[in-house]
Amino acid sequence: MDFNLYHVYILRNLIKFCKKIGVALISVIILILIWSFSSEDPFLDLVMIGLFYLLPAYLIFGIPISFLIEKIVQKLSIISKPKLYFLNLFLYGFAGFLIVFIPVMLSGEMILNFKFFSFTGVTAALIFYHISLIFENPTLR
Repeated sequence: MDFNLYHVYILRNLIKFCKKIGVALISVIILILIWSFSSEDPFLDLVMIGLFYLLPAYLIFGIPISFLIEKIVQKLSIISKPKLYFLNLFLYGFAGFLIVFIPVMLSGEMILNFKFFSFTGVTAALIFYHISLIFENPTLR
């Protein structure tokens, strides 16, 4: 079997996907630890919330949106690192907000803790972004 450029492309994207799964797992752990310091709920309850709600949200929404943001930013061809950082910061934060906002609007009900959930969505997205920076940039290790 020949190993051609298509196989390299597939392998490269598979590696990126596996890194993003690792980023999602680390992001869930960090978010659970942040919640454990600011919440009065038992730690085991927060772990269950993380595993049953946060991890699937990261896997179902976060990883595909992360790939989409990478494609958008690549097409813009921004050279300046600070501009690239702040653009990604905005796009990830906005995506985290939308992940919370869209289901609330589709449900037709305004939940009582909308500010908390939207803040959590933005925080979760920004944690994901910063952890992915560490995974993708070898100079930060």
